[in-house]
Amino acid sequence: MAVRTQKIKEWLMFHSDRGSNYACYDFQDILTEIGIEASMSRSGCRYDFAGNL
Repeated sequence: MAVRTQKIKEWLMFHSDRGSNYACYDFQDILTEIGIEASMSRSGCRYDFAGNL
């Protein structure tokens, strides 16, 4: 829904964990198609989403 209602900036990035729903080819293809760069946390690193510690 956000993609339909918001203007996508050229530097937009989607950051997620390595869950199968985010890592699957279909989801990655959609991101590429609409011009969003994918970013994933390192495997097993709980601090990647921690922000400022």
